Amino acid sequence: MHIVKHTISIPPGTPTAELLSELRALKGMQQADITHHKLTLKYDVIQLQWHTIDPLIRHCLNNEVGLLYPLQSWLLIFTDQNQRDNATYQPRCCNKPPR
Repeated sequence: MHIVKHTISIPPGTPTAELLSELRALKGMQQADITHHKLTLKYDVIQLQWHTIDPLIRHCLNNEVGLLYPLQSWLLIFTDQNQRDNATYQPRCCNKPPR
């Protein structure tokens, strides 16, 4: 398991019960909590991808995600892809120089 943790700001007054129940139901989700207008997610990057989580967040927030959310989302996609690539890397040699 390769667990990653991400924290996202959410606006006050967001209906969080529906969002949390949908997120917790996802396969690979370890933790989904909201404290002080911050959504904290812990999930296995091999089983779950940000591409699956992002539409749920956008739907529950009625696409009122703020101006920086698309940039933050892109960075999370990039980070998750790097984590997934590193987790599945298989070394090709045994400390031998390439031929």
